[in-house]
Amino acid sequence: MKKGLSPLIATVLLIGITISLAALVMVWGQALFKQTTEDTGKSAQAEINCISKVQVDILNASCPCIGPSCPGPGGTPINLLLDNKNEEPVHGMIIRMYGASGNVETVTLSSAGGYTFPLDAFNARTYSVPYTVAGGITKVDIIPQIKLDDGTLRACGQKIDTFTLISPNLEGGCS
Repeated sequence: MKKGLSPLIATVLLIGITISLAALVMVWGQALFKQTTEDTGKSAQAEINCISKVQVDILNASCPCIGPSCPGPGGTPINLLLDNKNEEPVHGMIIRMYGASGNVETVTLSSAGGYTFPLDAFNARTYSVPYTVAGGITKVDIIPQIKLDDGTLRACGQKIDTFTLISPNLEGGCS
């Protein structure tokens, strides 16, 4: 006589294993779906805040020293007068400086880097930004950053403001 599982017991075991695996997949899928929706919600809220509550303008960009007698790149910073024209405090800035020779330098300003932030709503402040762009700066872009609920900074890439510099000695900007 052969000994083995009866077809009824084998069927019950297969159904039990199938139900267990389905439950595991559902729990995993639910956690994944919940995390994805939370991340999407945070991202959407940050985008809404960037679009509707952030507006930072460069009122002025100047170099204290322009011309051949200046210390050169890295010696004299560019001074940016930034104005927060809306209700969201700005907690950082990404500054892009374009050189006359086509090179670009990016500097991130934050309170961790020793800069005074936040730039509160409806306030203006001057920031001195060191640069190493050789040949002079001709244009400056700023990208404001807001703080999310979890404390991370989010760049508002659609809120770029640009300022074009023209030096009195026509050297193309800060040099």
